[in-house]
Amino acid sequence: MVRNIKTIVNELQVLRAQDGDERAFRGLVETWSPHLLRFCRRRTDDVETARDVAQAVWFQVVKGLRRLEDPARFPAWLFTIAARVCADQMKGQIHRRRLAAHYKDVALNGGDGETEQTSATTLDLKAAIHALSGAQRHLLSLYYSHGYSIEEIATQLNVPGGTVKSRLYSLREELRQIQEGENDDEH
Repeated sequence: MVRNIKTIVNELQVLRAQDGDERAFRGLVETWSPHLLRFCRRRTDDVETARDVAQAVWFQVVKGLRRLEDPARFPAWLFTIAARVCADQMKGQIHRRRLAAHYKDVALNGGDGETEQTSATTLDLKAAIHALSGAQRHLLSLYYSHGYSIEEIATQLNVPGGTVKSRLYSLREELRQIQEGENDDEH
């Protein structure tokens, strides 16, 4: 790697930011944000989503910067995080769009065009969701209805992102078990 003045200044800023120097961290943000936004914009194909993703990336950088062992690896590390967050965002958007379209169809058409079994399953799912606690329904609503990312929900609920993922997984499992239990009773 060619070490020019820019790479040396960047590495120095990383080292200082790792030691808690806010000015150095702001310098990193000023230097890398335009590149990061372009990268996220290409990956998400949406300016607002790119801004949200970039913000989530910087949040992860703040949390993990001290663990970065080689300051020269900062650009690669930054864009690795960005690629992962972009991919997560896009997967989440696709899933939420499909789910929202399904629920919209059920709400507007009362299940028209669906088989009786699918319609009954949808009604069972609605009943199962209604049976959840308010906090559980709120979490499902934040993720599926409002489209917030794991990181955004974690910030809102003041819990780690892993806790949000775990709670969502548990809720999906609980709903699946409720539905399977009801479907097993029918057979």
